[in-house]
Amino acid sequence: MEIRIVCLGILAFGDASGYDIKRQFEQTYRHFIAAGCGSIYPALARLRREGLVRMREQPTHVSRRHRKVYSLTPLGHQALLQALAQAKPQHRVHSDYALLIFFAHLLAPERAATILNERLDNIRAQIRRLEDYAPTAGTLPPGVEFTRQWGLATLKASANFIAANQAAFLEALKPDPQGQLHPAPPHAFGDPA
Repeated sequence: MEIRIVCLGILAFGDASGYDIKRQFEQTYRHFIAAGCGSIYPALARLRREGLVRMREQPTHVSRRHRKVYSLTPLGHQALLQALAQAKPQHRVHSDYALLIFFAHLLAPERAATILNERLDNIRAQIRRLEDYAPTAGTLPPGVEFTRQWGLATLKASANFIAANQAAFLEALKPDPQGQLHPAPPHAFGDPA
């Protein structure tokens, strides 16, 4: 899904400055879309040119500069609904941890253990953040709460899998008695090229 659709979605919750949108993206939406925060302001400018958002300047208490606050126009609301209705979602996982572990047969077992332990620590921190959120029942739209619970379930399953399988995996990485590492087949997943 495009960053501009995410911007429209954020604005569907209420007016926000570019900074507010960037902060929300960093805290929440980065889990859903692989786009840099630097693409938010160009997306907002494009949405404004297309008449999908309005921008107003609002004085701030800390500086002479005015803060640019964006709001969704009726046309923007319709564009968001249309984009959501027509979206063909794909679930993608882009993980440096997974890539390193995929090539773990080329690493020292100690390095693989460090990677898994770092990932486990990271997962547990994410679980704590989602659990600490603990919204009051009924205050969030159902999709937001469902997604939070889905994230918790996914993270807990990942943590449990790593904890249950780490020792056997690291043992399998140890070189055989002749000192050879165990190479992976050239086509470990999917169809051969």
